[in-house]
Amino acid sequence: IIMMPMITILGYMARALKANKQFAVSGVLSSFVNLIGILIFVIIMKLGVKGLLISTVLGNIFNIGYLLIATEIPNYLRIDYYDKQLGRRLIKFSVPLIFNLTFGWFVNSFSRFYINLSLGAVSTGIYSLASKFSGILMQFAAIVNMTAIEDAILSSESEDFITRFERNISDITTLFFKICFVLLPVISLYYNFVDNTD
Repeated sequence: IIMMPMITILGYMARALKANKQFAVSGVLSSFVNLIGILIFVIIMKLGVKGLLISTVLGNIFNIGYLLIATEIPNYLRIDYYDKQLGRRLIKFSVPLIFNLTFGWFVNSFSRFYINLSLGAVSTGIYSLASKFSGILMQFAAIVNMTAIEDAILSSESEDFITRFERNISDITTLFFKICFVLLPVISLYYNFVDNTD
């Protein structure tokens, strides 16, 4: 609850500083730290929900630390940079997004608690491990999406803006369909070799 808003804000700051590579790397590396934590604390040490919490916290700490060091964000943080009027406008704009993020968090968290209560801690660990792979894919999607938005902003004044934007969206959509077409058979093959797939 404390770390996720920090990670979100640091991620936006990293992108504002055009540290897109560091932003991407931080998400992927923290997912791997979390994945290793799940393997150690949930599957090997069998700590259950405590293991999940420890691995999540470790992944988040790693993400925050990497973003602070790699992007040199602390050099840009000064209290006299804060604009109260702009802050109010941003809060007013962001209030509707709170409900969307809260619902997404609830769905993700509820599924883990439900699996833990109905199937046990080991199944929760397997589910969390599997979620990391989709998390890496989502991180990739966020990077591509961020790049498309940044390109749209930079080229908004050009004459061929509409054509360029349509081409970018078409290329991104095609790319993701190709990735999905490759992943679907891989996922199907994976489930043929896993027990207790229900």
